[in-house]
Amino acid sequence: MPLSPELESHRPPRLPGHAYDSGAYFVTFNTAGRVPLLGAVHGGRMELSPEGRIVEREWLHTMHLRTDVTTDAWVVMPDHFHGIVILHPSPAARAAGRTFSLGAVMAGFKAACTSAINRHRGTPGAAVWQSRYYDRVIHDLAAMESIRRYIRDNPMAWENDRSRRR
Repeated sequence: MPLSPELESHRPPRLPGHAYDSGAYFVTFNTAGRVPLLGAVHGGRMELSPEGRIVEREWLHTMHLRTDVTTDAWVVMPDHFHGIVILHPSPAARAAGRTFSLGAVMAGFKAACTSAINRHRGTPGAAVWQSRYYDRVIHDLAAMESIRRYIRDNPMAWENDRSRRR
């Protein structure tokens, strides 16, 4: 779900009292300038560019790097990425006082993608993502299922949205 212009310039409000250090979240990242860098949708299917394959690889690598992170449904789109991430820090990690948050995990993901994409393109220091991202706490299984459907159907919706704009 693309962010509205209002959300582009303002951080979505945080849920009061929520620490963002455990739970399930729906996250969305937009490419810098909404450039369709990550591929194209054809026939309701996303065809990844080399940069899109880097994003895919880094998302899958996230849960291998961090044993306290699980990825769920996700989709790379031409100019954005949607995913569900579940944070479940171990009691040992909490007892050790390890800093762990959604922001830290997402910053690592974005940095890894940016570094790899810029190496691939030969564009050191170039912006790949908008500086902010959208997140939403997933409170229950019904919300999780609804978001999974939204993610699964996003490529088809992309084509339908684009054809209506022509």
